[in-house]
Amino acid sequence: MDRMSRILRDSGAQNIIQDQVITVRDDRYVMPLKPNFRQGIKGVVHGHSGSRATVFVEPLEVVEQNNRLAELRMEEREEVERVLRELTGLLARDAGGIGATLDAAAGIDAIAARARFGTEYQGTVPELSLTAPAASSCREAPAHHRKAAVRRDAERRTERHRSFRERQDTDHQRPERRRQDRHPQDDRPAVPHGAGRYSGDRRRGKRTPGLR
Repeated sequence: MDRMSRILRDSGAQNIIQDQVITVRDDRYVMPLKPNFRQGIKGVVHGHSGSRATVFVEPLEVVEQNNRLAELRMEEREEVERVLRELTGLLARDAGGIGATLDAAAGIDAIAARARFGTEYQGTVPELSLTAPAASSCREAPAHHRKAAVRRDAERRTERHRSFRERQDTDHQRPERRRQDRHPQDDRPAVPHGAGRYSGDRRRGKRTPGLR
């Protein structure tokens, strides 16, 4: 890093330096230079910008340092893998206990969730029995339960009565609707046969039978 900083500060290299920064390409430190960088700096190209106006170059002076950094990174990865393998082996010895602990934690969490749900919706715990209740136990039900049952029965009877009355009203309205739907001319009295000759026969002084 020190060598690259000195290169950036060098007055002789200002005409080929694109930006006064040090960046990373392919895990190696590089400098952004202009395409004509070969006039003042020798190095390894690790890429260029989209416009190709900037070239990312690793100066030859820092290649060895970058190589050493790459070796240290590989050693670091190997050490991390070794530690993880060791920890995995330790956990594998107690896999049964860890699994039981996980199941217990899941059960506790489920119970807590049900408790929160019941508290939020003001739920109650029902009393269950494995045997059928005796006949007398129905009469010994709490008073508010008996009142609720009586109220529900009365509501059902009222609903049935209302439905019956609605059906009756519908049946009574059907003939009236049929009469209202008839054409006004349908209510005209029937005209006897031959009534059409009444006016002519009267002028001739004759009376049509059946008419007065």
